[in-house]
Amino acid sequence: MRKSQKGKRAGAGNITVPQEAESQREAINSLLSLFATKSSRKEYLEAVVERIGLWSGCRCVGIRVLDESGNIPYDSYVGFSQEFWEEENFLTITKDKCICTRIISGLPEPEDAPYLTPVGSFRCDNTKEFISGISEEGRAKYRGTCLRVGFISLAVIPIRYREQIIGLIHLADEREGTVPLTVVEFIESMSPLIGEAMNRFNLEEELQRDYQIQTVISKLVTISLEKIPLEEILERAIDIVFSVEWIAFQGKGGISLVEAEPEVLVLKVQRGLAPQIQEVCARVPFGRCLCGRAALKREIEFADHVGELYETRYEGIIPHGHYCVPILSTGKVLGVLNLYLKEGHRRYEREEAFLQVVANTLAGVIERKLAEKELEKTLNKLQRAVKGSIQTAASMVEVRDPYTAGHQRRVTSLACAMAREMGLPKERIEALRMAGAIHDIGKIYIPAEILSKPGRITEIEFSVIKTHPQVT
Repeated sequence: MRKSQKGKRAGAGNITVPQEAESQREAINSLLSLFATKSSRKEYLEAVVERIGLWSGCRCVGIRVLDESGNIPYDSYVGFSQEFWEEENFLTITKDKCICTRIISGLPEPEDAPYLTPVGSFRCDNTKEFISGISEEGRAKYRGTCLRVGFISLAVIPIRYREQIIGLIHLADEREGTVPLTVVEFIESMSPLIGEAMNRFNLEEELQRDYQIQTVISKLVTISLEKIPLEEILERAIDIVFSVEWIAFQGKGGISLVEAEPEVLVLKVQRGLAPQIQEVCARVPFGRCLCGRAALKREIEFADHVGELYETRYEGIIPHGHYCVPILSTGKVLGVLNLYLKEGHRRYEREEAFLQVVANTLAGVIERKLAEKELEKTLNKLQRAVKGSIQTAASMVEVRDPYTAGHQRRVTSLACAMAREMGLPKERIEALRMAGAIHDIGKIYIPAEILSKPGRITEIEFSVIKTHPQVT
């Protein structure tokens, strides 16, 4: 039969739990002061964790925050080892079975019931006795990490905003009895205030993210309107994306495009990539490595570390993760945006939604620049054809009127020199060059016997010659 848990104090702690109303008011004022002076949720929770450590006397304190994907990472903690953090930081309420996932989901198991407080916190003075008192089947419902690293006292307290659980406070200590009921009840009384502050910070951070998203898209559209090469636009675009603070970028990555060869990605711009990566990723077929798979599947590829899906490896590679985002236009793959992440970064829907907007914006820019390039090629061909026609027409005039041969070229040269002196744009000067070369083209319609008549022409013949500008 299980032993009952007594509501005793943590005698090992240097600071006892505030019991009187005055002490509780001081604690509330302390939390309000932190909310007023801290600039972000993380900064606020780091300070809260320190306060809870003082109030409880527990060696280890952490605060998990529930995100939109169901992950419950530690936003702040003290005392836990790196090994413990690596094993416990990546829990999700949809896949993992443990006290933390059930408390934050509000779905405790029957084995948890004797250790729950009326408001839904879990409290255990001796985890060894707790685990020994349940069946093998029951033990499968617990990860057992806390017990394995030596934590005897354990408490998990939900953080609520109104009626919704948005996080939890995790207390752990190697000593028995360091989470008495008085400690847990006191922290429970502070939990709504912490939840209110967290919600306010969440709203502020969401507004800040929305503002940054609008700023990034605005900058991308602005540079796309500048008369600069596509590669320069892509270089500036990747720097703009890396300026986002709420995604754990490493500041490395690149943009690859599909060019003449179908289903092959060609690296066009990069930031911080190792020479080995630049060489291997210069040309990537669809389906190869993360970028190739993103192009083939036409969907975002994510990796939180250099794992088995990462085909491009070399000695000394720096640990990292990836977002590989396909750049699509009406289902056609134009390229892939490859962004390096800090190792262990979690996958978030809001980040992917933002990167998809970036990719869509880049798709519009790429399509327009490629269309401009094709149009420029067409215009160049047309200009060459027009110049050829003009040259032919000018030659015909000189053949028809050998006495004034070279006149059109001299007029053209003089007109262009005057235009340059006046500071006219090169398009206007080029138009003058073309017009000057054929300004006498009307002579083609003047009878050859008049243009080449030796000796003096008659008044009637001169009148006919004077009609050539009207024909032009």
